[in-house]
Amino acid sequence: NEPPPGAAFPWPTASGVGVGIFMLACAMDSEESAAAEISERATLVERFMIELLITLVRVRDYTILLKIWRRRENLSLRTPFLDKVAGCASQFLLIANFICNILGMQTYLIHLDNSQILEVVTEGDPRDSAIVLHHGALGSSENMAPLFRAAGDRGYFAIGITRPGYAASTRREGRRAHDYYFETQKAIEYFQVKQFVSLGWSSGGPAAISDLQDGRCKGAVTIAGDAPRISEDWDTYIQKYPPKNGSLEDFEFPPLEDFRTCKPDQIVHLLGEGLSRKDTEICTGEFRSDLSHAMNHGLASGDFGALDDFESDASPWGIDLEKMMKQVAVFQGDEDRLCTPAHGYFLAEKLGNAELFLESGEGHISLMYNKSSRIIEKAIDFLNQ
Repeated sequence: NEPPPGAAFPWPTASGVGVGIFMLACAMDSEESAAAEISERATLVERFMIELLITLVRVRDYTILLKIWRRRENLSLRTPFLDKVAGCASQFLLIANFICNILGMQTYLIHLDNSQILEVVTEGDPRDSAIVLHHGALGSSENMAPLFRAAGDRGYFAIGITRPGYAASTRREGRRAHDYYFETQKAIEYFQVKQFVSLGWSSGGPAAISDLQDGRCKGAVTIAGDAPRISEDWDTYIQKYPPKNGSLEDFEFPPLEDFRTCKPDQIVHLLGEGLSRKDTEICTGEFRSDLSHAMNHGLASGDFGALDDFESDASPWGIDLEKMMKQVAVFQGDEDRLCTPAHGYFLAEKLGNAELFLESGEGHISLMYNKSSRIIEKAIDFLNQ
């Protein structure tokens, strides 16, 4: 059943669950193998449907299913039954999300007026006030897990916006920092939020700044957030404010496919010299699964989310920072090698009403994990003013 614009997907039917599970089994093999074993798989899937569903829910690992669903038109083998399987994939994704909702954060797939789907993750019960979270590049809203936890522990409603092109959010080609607030507006209207504070980590920083253009936004917090790199005086900041560990942000990233399939114990290898000492501690500690699962999920549907982020980061923001007079807290680690301290200093000095919080010894990832309580407290302070 097709929902009206603005509505979340309806509860899927039991048959949709069975077909969705079948599709997951097909996805685990090559297309040729899946087509050849179609009848055998159907029986096997029905037998183990509940066990497999529970396993997926426990690890929130439905990214293979989502990847095949989003790329179904490119399948080299097309049969009526395979088409039916693809058509029911979103229903299975929803039932997995529903059970995940019982266990913690809730996931919504919201239909927008322009045929776009927006994936939104929430923590807590909806209310008039909210803390909005924008994830970093190469990931999804699950990247913001420490901030979701910190907000939930304090009884606040948190909304994670999964940017277009990532996970289940439909790509919006040509998106730029000045119009990032479009998705935020749709999410807060869906939950009937009357006021909010926007937080952005890394490539989510420009989205938090963009949200300041909405009259319901009371302020923003950037966390190792990107600055406009093409500004005329950007090189001056790069030279004046290097990270204390002496590294610069000019190393090459591995292929995006490596991040899409990475395991928790591979993060350090992939990011390599981009990590500070404290970043490495986080990436090898108890939260390493948060990071790898967020990347797996965010990039499951393809590369466009990350590529559009990179393109936007290298383009003019279209925002007059000096005219942004709402309060902004700029959190920056002085050992950040991915967004060096130059970003924090630039934003703090260019925005009309900003304060820099330079955290000693923190890197790009460790800043959000080690300072999550302080970051959320600052957001709550803005929200309650």
